[in-house]
Amino acid sequence: RHDQSLMAVSGEFNEIWLPRIDGPADAEQPTSRLSYGAWVAETAFSPNGLLLAAAGYRNQVVIWELKTRSRVQTLRHGGPVLSLSFGVTGSRIASGGRDGILRIHQVKTGLCVRETHMHAGELRSIAFSPRGECIAMGCAKPDESNRLPSPGGRLTSPGGPLSSGGSQR
Repeated sequence: RHDQSLMAVSGEFNEIWLPRIDGPADAEQPTSRLSYGAWVAETAFSPNGLLLAAAGYRNQVVIWELKTRSRVQTLRHGGPVLSLSFGVTGSRIASGGRDGILRIHQVKTGLCVRETHMHAGELRSIAFSPRGECIAMGCAKPDESNRLPSPGGRLTSPGGPLSSGGSQR
């Protein structure tokens, strides 16, 4: 079972602090830390609360198992990663950043199952729809060439269409 009493705090200090939020408000709570190694732009808990992901200026997404505080995946990008979101089942994670490329990885294997250039400058926010059928993105320079790709559908890349690889439903 996951620990519902943690909060993830990150920023320019190159690590993620995990203070406990249970107990009296005026009591000092023990804090553990996870090292990211660069400025952290975003963090996200998996839907089941067992994993924590961080994105930032180390050009990667790092995923930790919270129980052991061990890294389980490192997902590489071509530049700073500014946004990430776990899919509704927690089996996939979407990420994007300064390079304007949306990437969807399998959490368990680290395999990139979809990648597409959004032609919109940097991707600043990403969110799966409640049923996992669509992805919403906040872009630096949105234009009419952008589409909301379906995780179960086909995305295109400079090399042509990418296969669907299944749905998040």
